[in-house]
Amino acid sequence: MLADKNDAIKEAAATMYVMSADEKIRMQCEARERYEYEQKAAMDCGLKLGEERLAKLINHLISDRCQEKIIKVTTDKKYRDELYKKYDI
Repeated sequence: MLADKNDAIKEAAATMYVMSADEKIRMQCEARERYEYEQKAAMDCGLKLGEERLAKLINHLISDRCQEKIIKVTTDKKYRDELYKKYDI
């Protein structure tokens, strides 16, 4: 077993065993894990929405034959926000 070969792992395993036996600590750990999971899910969702929004803007620029604006849109947040408003995205 890995814990038998490494004192740090053995100590961590013992600490985890003690902590998981305490219901209050276990509930706090579970709540923290849930919070971190929900935060990650929210970030993933935000990234997806941001990507979709930028894709819509780029598609509008292509349709309007404004491909030269695409590079500026990807590097200039203020300009990108102006175009989001213009195209109601």
